[in-house]
Amino acid sequence: MSNIKILDYGLNNLKSIRKVFEVAGRDTDIVAHGSEINNPDAIIIPGIGTFGNGIAELRSREFIPEIESHVKTNRPILGVCLGMQLLFTGSNEIEYNTGLDLIPGEVVYFDASDQINKQSYTIPQMGWNEIFPYKNSDDGSWDNSLLNQVDQGSDLYFVHSLYPEAENPEDILAVCEYGGQTFPAVVQRGSVVGTQFHPEKSGTVGIEIIQSFCDQFDL
Repeated sequence: MSNIKILDYGLNNLKSIRKVFEVAGRDTDIVAHGSEINNPDAIIIPGIGTFGNGIAELRSREFIPEIESHVKTNRPILGVCLGMQLLFTGSNEIEYNTGLDLIPGEVVYFDASDQINKQSYTIPQMGWNEIFPYKNSDDGSWDNSLLNQVDQGSDLYFVHSLYPEAENPEDILAVCEYGGQTFPAVVQRGSVVGTQFHPEKSGTVGIEIIQSFCDQFDL
């Protein structure tokens, strides 16, 4: 049986993320300190809140050394929403903070409505939106990825005011458009995976994504 650890760093929607793994047929453990991780098969970093608080809590609970050691073994990490953003180099949310730097790039704000002159556009993006293959990602193919059961244009559930700008296009698996701005919805760099949307709030499609993530890495 797989040893999947969900990190509790005080900024999480733990019950729902654990439930979606349960529905996908996988047991998980919730851990609140790095000393509890104990050589897992996979690490899940959920998150709701600000980047600065998130990285500070990961540090104070001694998760960061465990995450760095885990990545070196090529075992998977999945970051969800804020957890995805924390995978990147840093963020200018409120003030600049350095992230985990597992995927090169910076987390930035959506343009304000007065910058883009869009009607019916509010920040944060909150609700359902479609995802599509990134044009430079394997010619748009989602085969052999955690999206292999997902139709192009599927709706997923988003809640966010910022998004990551990936430095390397090959790290972008899928994109979404909001307010005329296209941003990464799914990223993957080796065994490091992130979703800007909430699979645990995205119904059947979200469950399929979690199932495919587990299958991809033999969890």
